Amino acid sequence: MKPSEAAKLAGMKSLTQLAEISGESVQTLNNWHKNEPRRFELVLKGAVFELTVERMNLATGKET
Repeated sequence: MKPSEAAKLAGMKSLTQLAEISGESVQTLNNWHKNEPRRFELVLKGAVFELTVERMNLATGKET
């Protein structure tokens, strides 16, 4: 699976969105996916968590 496919499967719009959330470049994420898959997975999970919390806050009217 490509890193962009993994990001989309996890709920991201694109690998670029993951890069924006994580603060890492798309190239770095591609490199981690290839050479350090555990690091890529943890960054992806962290980004999914942040998006989930953000969506929950929007749904309940809480500010972040």
